[in-house]
Amino acid sequence: MPNQEFSLDREMNIQNNVDATGKKWVVHTERGRHLFYVRPEGGREDSVIPPKLQGMWTKRLYIDAALKQYLKDSWDHADEITRKNERKAQAAKEAKRGKADEETREGQEA
Repeated sequence: MPNQEFSLDREMNIQNNVDATGKKWVVHTERGRHLFYVRPEGGREDSVIPPKLQGMWTKRLYIDAALKQYLKDSWDHADEITRKNERKAQAAKEAKRGKADEETREGQEA
């Protein structure tokens, strides 16, 4: 995890199969066939399932690995958006401060 700040919320949510939008994912077993599939908790039949999690899986190990990767990607994406928004807010703050400094200088020169 290069340059990644440790976030207890992030790590605990990944451990509890919760993505960045707050959706908890549950692995189910199809009765009689021993196949696994993943659905959001309390999800309806028309719930949107990410492409990497669609379908049936033959081993729990495989679907757990795919789910963990999806959750990690989900949190990485959310963290990147947060960082971009913080940079935009900081840039806007600095631009505003620069404009105020410029107006102050103009007022002193007059």
